[in-house]
Amino acid sequence: DELKTTESENDVERISCSDGTRLNECSEKKPLFCSKGILKELPSLCGCPEGFLLRDDECYSLYNYTNYPEFHEFMFTRNLKIGSREKINFTTYKEVNDYLAGLPRNIWYYPDKEPEPTEKDFVLKNIDDDIQAEFLYPLVEKIEELSSDKDEQARIAISIVQMIPYDYSSIINNKYAYEVLHTNKGVCGEKSELIIYLLRELGFGTAYMFFEEEKHAAAGIKCPIEYSYKNCGYCFIEATESSLIGQSNNQYVDIGRLSYNPIIYQISDGLEYQDIITQIEQAKSELENETRYQITDPSGAIILRKKGTYTDVINYPDIIIKYPN
Repeated sequence: DELKTTESENDVERISCSDGTRLNECSEKKPLFCSKGILKELPSLCGCPEGFLLRDDECYSLYNYTNYPEFHEFMFTRNLKIGSREKINFTTYKEVNDYLAGLPRNIWYYPDKEPEPTEKDFVLKNIDDDIQAEFLYPLVEKIEELSSDKDEQARIAISIVQMIPYDYSSIINNKYAYEVLHTNKGVCGEKSELIIYLLRELGFGTAYMFFEEEKHAAAGIKCPIEYSYKNCGYCFIEATESSLIGQSNNQYVDIGRLSYNPIIYQISDGLEYQDIITQIEQAKSELENETRYQITDPSGAIILRKKGTYTDVINYPDIIIKYPN
């Protein structure tokens, strides 16, 4: 005889919740979960509805963070120090900034059970906040809309941050990446973290370079090792002023040039920045030829310079480009 099974209405009631969700399954109405015939909120498993963000197993409304927008025009160049300036419009929100400003800056740990947090742990803490990411990632999308070339995207991202003014206030509060944008100012570590976040989300390998003796920080972008900073696999990126990728001979107040080896923390693996090869080959060619080219100074004025005797403008691992005064 053919075996037949039936399911009565009482059986259905016994294995489902009031909205028809089967036992031990998520409802179509996030974040509800059917447990023992009762719908309960379980965001960690079922997720949050549109317009809400999961944090600490709770759903937070994003609309609570968008009442006080602030509109910004951030400047950039596609070739960092060389080329005309463009601008990118971006909106930040006071509520997001206030939320981040109110977060503790310390990391709790058990000394007898866990290793002491490193600079890398603090960098990740400052760039991996979920609510920050929700409001910071749109800048990554805007950069991607400006160019389909990945290396040019990297230069645009770096230039945006480099042109954000340095924070000369006496209080350094270890801002989150988003706070740097909202307040339009930051110090070396804060701006380096923002660069690292943008480059990581664009798909590049990144590193955080911490110069302990000089109390300075810089970002690193993965690049061919023969062109990298001290053969570490990452090209040096100065975050505090307009500077080419790989330029590491800047002069710093009360420090001079960086002379000590940094501690280098890999933050993410990803794409290599390949244009460093072309950049250096062009630099070599300019040394061989008396060609003039165009540079913009910090005010945006165009300066024409030519190979000469003035040094220390750009310093690569194997070449110094010389410019006249």
